[in-house]
Amino acid sequence: MSKLSKAGFSLAVLAMVYLIGLLLLTSAPLNLATWTLWLIVNTSLAASLYRSEKPYELMAAYTVGTAIIAAIAVYNYTVGTTPLSWGIAETVTVVTVLIALVAWRFTTNDVGVIMTTIAMVIAGVPTWIDAYYRPESQSVLFWSVNALACVLSYFGAPPKFVARFMPLCGGLANCLIAVLALRQFA
Repeated sequence: MSKLSKAGFSLAVLAMVYLIGLLLLTSAPLNLATWTLWLIVNTSLAASLYRSEKPYELMAAYTVGTAIIAAIAVYNYTVGTTPLSWGIAETVTVVTVLIALVAWRFTTNDVGVIMTTIAMVIAGVPTWIDAYYRPESQSVLFWSVNALACVLSYFGAPPKFVARFMPLCGGLANCLIAVLALRQFA
């Protein structure tokens, strides 16, 4: 792992620790279905990166952080403070992940990386919409640090399309949310 990739990984770990702390301190409502699906998306993407022998550490950090948040959501659900709501966003996420996994199964590991990255981007669309309509609901710091982690990982990855595809897409998506969230200060 290059120094830039290590820096990206470290920032991703810090971002997830920050998010977990923020969620615990603010008692923010967590949708159990949403966080469970994010865990599935992140795990699929980390696994496809690992199987294709591409840098997977950034997604591993996000997967572990998401697993902790999903565990908090499960606990909160058992005590009645977290809803289990299912909507269009969750359905679209499941369909795209299933398509990505089927495509990965019947093609190559590199196609798996591309397809699971696309599933991750599609799963993030509701967050973009939320950031557009309610910028105050998003943490500029969290999304900015994630964008920087992806940028560092992009430049730290081997100069191959598949190796840089996830950090590129993740960087652009996180940057978009950070810019939309900045509007809360306008």
